[in-house]
Amino acid sequence: MEMRSKKHTIAIDIFLMMVAWLMVFSGSASAIGKRTMEKNLFALVDELTVAGIARPSIERLAGVHLRLASETDVSNSYVGDGFRLKDVAVTSLDYREATPANPLHPGPILIVELHGGCISRDMVFDHYTNLRLFDAPHGHSLDEETSYSRVESWGQLRFGFAERSPDCLSSVVFDARSRIDPQRP
Repeated sequence: MEMRSKKHTIAIDIFLMMVAWLMVFSGSASAIGKRTMEKNLFALVDELTVAGIARPSIERLAGVHLRLASETDVSNSYVGDGFRLKDVAVTSLDYREATPANPLHPGPILIVELHGGCISRDMVFDHYTNLRLFDAPHGHSLDEETSYSRVESWGQLRFGFAERSPDCLSSVVFDARSRIDPQRP
């Protein structure tokens, strides 16, 4: 009987260690979320490009709720949980908009952070024409990006490739702030 009890205790200990291991090492998976959308990244980007980047459009097309993260006299910042697309995971959505009290009121910006899967630079350039170099890394971090942009009627659409994995897309930025002067870098 005592031998069975000892085996039972060891089995429980192993099970608890496995659960703890999963909790620690699946942190990025929990940030991404369990929901998978039946579209790929390019479809989502194209839909947002057409619909515009107002909060209701983003919430409807991405199927997320953007929660107020910070509020100032100048701007409000919202965040959305991650989710999976067919080809890549969206780890976070960061949406910022100027407040009506802000006299410049330049327009919103949406930053979409990506992880898992690899959408190559060639795939991006094949799907989106007229992309121009927007910014390059300055050598301070492997998370700095080489980004390419193109002008849209509402501002700039940018695609970023982090130094950590320079041929895989790591972010997409919808910058309506640039609509004041869409040619500005």
